[in-house]
Amino acid sequence: MGTSKKQIILIAIVILLVAIFAWFYVNQVSKTQTASQTPPIIVTVAPIKYHTSELTIRAYGTTVSPKSMVVRVQDNVEIIALYFKPGQAVTKGQLLFKLKVSDIAEQQKKLEAQVLQAKSYYLRLQKMHQELPSCVAGYNLLKARTQYQQNLASYQQLLSLENVRAPINGVISDTNYSVGDTVATGTELTQITDPRSLQVKYQLPSKYVNQTHIGQTIRFYPDGIERVYRGKISYISPQFDSDSYGLTIRADLEDFADLKPNHFGQIVQTINPHYKTLAVPQSLVHNDAQGFYIYIIQDNKVAKNYFTPGAINKEGLIQVLSGIKPNTPVINSDQSVLSSGLTVKVGS
Repeated sequence: MGTSKKQIILIAIVILLVAIFAWFYVNQVSKTQTASQTPPIIVTVAPIKYHTSELTIRAYGTTVSPKSMVVRVQDNVEIIALYFKPGQAVTKGQLLFKLKVSDIAEQQKKLEAQVLQAKSYYLRLQKMHQELPSCVAGYNLLKARTQYQQNLASYQQLLSLENVRAPINGVISDTNYSVGDTVATGTELTQITDPRSLQVKYQLPSKYVNQTHIGQTIRFYPDGIERVYRGKISYISPQFDSDSYGLTIRADLEDFADLKPNHFGQIVQTINPHYKTLAVPQSLVHNDAQGFYIYIIQDNKVAKNYFTPGAINKEGLIQVLSGIKPNTPVINSDQSVLSSGLTVKVGS
């Protein structure tokens, strides 16, 4: 009797297991049939085409003034007075520094005497020539005047050693020296910059030497200023920089309001304003760990087509450098429902 009960229990367990297995089998088949009956997503496609785009190169540079001059001393001197403040606007001829030149007193007296003597002699000959032209040869009069002018120029040059004046109109920079400092011949005292004309100065790699020309347009994006400045290339160095082997470029700015010398920023230089290139709308481009891609159709399923992107133009088109052939159909319908391997069908 005990054995019979055990058999009955075992049979019941077997029946229960078979029922559970059958339920899972039927349920899975039902799901598979339902999935197979799900219609594919309808998508639209468009061929990748050539577009007219602006071909540019990018660099970084600073604003410089083409009208700037460095003020230097011409002899060993001592600074005894300063007549300006850094950042001040100065005019040509304005006194900037008063200097004391060693042993200049004797030279000054000697040259002053020579100037007075030469001037007196020249005026005397000039008066005689006016009263009686035949008694003074024109050559002698010219020689006397030349000597007087030379002596006067030497005297004025000597005086300029003690009185340093602004050579141009502009804004004066700071100086590293103060009253009482002694400076040597050729030392830079300060610099004067004319802010009324600014250029952008930058360098390009040597590979662009054949693509860069006078008159090409540039756009300057200075740090800290929310606007774009436009200009044209006016100077290309005939030689490469010995350190970087780069090509030095200068471009004249059309407008430089709010800009000052030494303003740093990015330069976008137009190489070809009508460049033909394959391009794809930015909205159709995706990226993952492998790189950038677009969605295409292969065997009625969504697939990723990876490619190498270039610059983005102002119309929102991304340049295709490699990886996509012309006329490749790209899925251009709702991108949010797409995923690799999804079954799709092309609709109108």
